[in-house]
Amino acid sequence: MEMDNYQLTEAICRQDIKKVKRILASGKYSVNGDEMWRDPPLIECVASQRRCDIKEDARRCEILKLLVDVGADLNVQSFLTWPYAATAVIIAAGRGYLKCLQFLVKSGADLTITCEGGSTALILAVMVGNLACVMYLLQVMPIPILNHRRHDGMTALMMAASRYSENNANCLQQLIEKPIDLDVKNGDGSTALILALQVNFFMAVELLLHKGASVKIVTHSGDSLLTLLPDSEHNYIPEFMHHGFDLTMSRRNRFSLHKALIRINSKRVRDLVMNGFPPLNFRVKKFAALRSTPVSPLAVAILNKLFQVAKYLIINRFFTHYDAVRLCWEPEIRKTLQHTSEIQSNRQYVQYTSDARSIAARNRLEILDFLSTRPLPLRDLCMIIISSILSHDFASMPPVTRNSEDRWVCRPTFRERVQLLEIPPVFKRELLHRTPYAGLPCQHWFDITLR
Repeated sequence: MEMDNYQLTEAICRQDIKKVKRILASGKYSVNGDEMWRDPPLIECVASQRRCDIKEDARRCEILKLLVDVGADLNVQSFLTWPYAATAVIIAAGRGYLKCLQFLVKSGADLTITCEGGSTALILAVMVGNLACVMYLLQVMPIPILNHRRHDGMTALMMAASRYSENNANCLQQLIEKPIDLDVKNGDGSTALILALQVNFFMAVELLLHKGASVKIVTHSGDSLLTLLPDSEHNYIPEFMHHGFDLTMSRRNRFSLHKALIRINSKRVRDLVMNGFPPLNFRVKKFAALRSTPVSPLAVAILNKLFQVAKYLIINRFFTHYDAVRLCWEPEIRKTLQHTSEIQSNRQYVQYTSDARSIAARNRLEILDFLSTRPLPLRDLCMIIISSILSHDFASMPPVTRNSEDRWVCRPTFRERVQLLEIPPVFKRELLHRTPYAGLPCQHWFDITLR
């Protein structure tokens, strides 16, 4: 009659190899477990939560050999140890026991089995950032399993891209050298590139872009590379455009220029203008007097004290219908610009800020006066009308009846609509603002003069 496995489990947990040998030699054990409240011995052998080291890995591997020699099931699954329903191979990969992992695979353990949640051994190894286990598994796992998706749609590549660490960057570098699908989507419609950008993992972003990951991705919620790109020194819009990105591919991008102006991100403004982002009117909550009125990017720049940015928009003829008929004659705008004094406790500070505000106000009023005395020529008015018509679909809310997976996708994009027009190329370039002034570096904007 087989004895209770308690002594065997205790010996395995203590890594007492001699005692394990004695118990196995006695024959009074159940090599694949005996009770529901205890995991099978093979699982217990690799289930330690302690930090793995080479010596411990070797001792556990020796115990594994003893268990396999007496007939332990290589594919027996856990029910108490996380991850649940995992084989010893999966747990060893997740714990970082490389020798144990190698032995189990060479002994014939099935690498296609998944645990609860759908994770494979490779996905678990990537989750903990164990480069050695990842490199080994990439050599021995069947190619189709490399692209295996968990129940939530996440793959090993996505796990590596969505966790910001040096180890995960190294794992990602190993993964992309294999025949892995870079553009597979998870349950939210996100790819590895989207997930990397969500956590500001720019090393992963660069690796994926260099390897050819698609930039033409719109998630089910409408996110694209542009909506996820943070306000920071990392300015990837030109690189995205080089790889085929389109600024107007998602309707959620339509507020991008107004947001850049509100956040005083002049570099983002420049990249949007010079890469074909259309001039649009939207409501801006920041300016209480105009909350109910959709305003142009030029109006936002003027109200937000971005004098140089406003001049940049003017010389690039970046106008909307609002600029042509309302900007210069909007009483609330002039009222806002003329208000320069505030009550402060420090008189010197009041004087300084009052003078600075006065100068800024004069500059902004100068722009309004300039525009009001120089009506837009017919050419510019025609461009405004054409641009407004072509960008109407992009600027609108997505239709409710459209499939949820592509309701945010704008097809054809503004750029594609422009290219389809039967007009001279020079007009197409102007509609997309591909002019020398559009590429003017931000540091030179102070040299722009209004004439």
